[in-house]
Amino acid sequence: MGMRALIRVMGNIGERGDEKLQTWQQIAGYLGVSVRTAQAWAKERGLPYHRMPGQRTQVFAYPAELDAWRAASETPAAPTVDNPLPAPNATRHRLWYLGLFAAVIGVGFLAFLKYSTPRRELTSYAIRGRVVDLLDEQGALIRSVTLPYRPFPLDPQHHALPLVFAPNGQGPRRLLYPFGSPDNQEDDDTLLCFDSQGNQLWKKKIGREVETTGGTPYPRNYTVYFLHVLRKPTPSGGQIVVGARRGGTSLFLVSLFTTDGEVVGEYYHPGWLWAVGSMDLDGDGVVGLPDLAILLASFGMMCP
Repeated sequence: MGMRALIRVMGNIGERGDEKLQTWQQIAGYLGVSVRTAQAWAKERGLPYHRMPGQRTQVFAYPAELDAWRAASETPAAPTVDNPLPAPNATRHRLWYLGLFAAVIGVGFLAFLKYSTPRRELTSYAIRGRVVDLLDEQGALIRSVTLPYRPFPLDPQHHALPLVFAPNGQGPRRLLYPFGSPDNQEDDDTLLCFDSQGNQLWKKKIGREVETTGGTPYPRNYTVYFLHVLRKPTPSGGQIVVGARRGGTSLFLVSLFTTDGEVVGEYYHPGWLWAVGSMDLDGDGVVGLPDLAILLASFGMMCP
């Protein structure tokens, strides 16, 4: 700064009198706030202050100017920068983190309940009209399933009973239900498969229309007579054996299903079969549909 400018500044100071506040501490004390608040007001709200010529760090202010500035701006004394209110963005971020934390805690709690509660194994069932109750080993209800129509009464002399089984002999059990209804006699039996929670995994119609070598057609109209589950699946994946008779004829069907409901083998027998079993009859080390067909035929009764 030149000599003339320095003389001019000093002259201005003298015109205002010697009464001045010479540090930020004095300025802040005069205003009744902290030093940081006073500096923030100087930067953001135009609080009047001056710097000593040639010195960037030493400041001073006149009480009269501060009084006039405060009267004009009506500046509130709080809050101070020492204890500022949270900024809107900071508040949103804080709420977001709190929400995320609560979600993580909730998921962890649900996982704890799921894996700490012993699994209730499907063991049996009970039928009440159109409702099938899935029961655990204590006979307590796990879940109820509603069938589409009123089912035939359970009669093992004329119709296969539902079967509880575990795929491959392990894991959660399932229920096979050979469903037929007196209220829907135009439709043949459908094999339904439910998991232990009552969810329908698949359904499959039994059999198909066939024709004899003489050209006689046999439309699909089968009633499931027995269900059997092999201890191990065949090479094709078949594990569920379904025997079904066609009413009014001597045709009997044996189907081999996978546990996912896919048909991997069929055998049509000219006579009704009354029993089912499985063994390795051909000595190939595998129980398959030919073994079942041979064994079943040995128990069959030809109808006249």
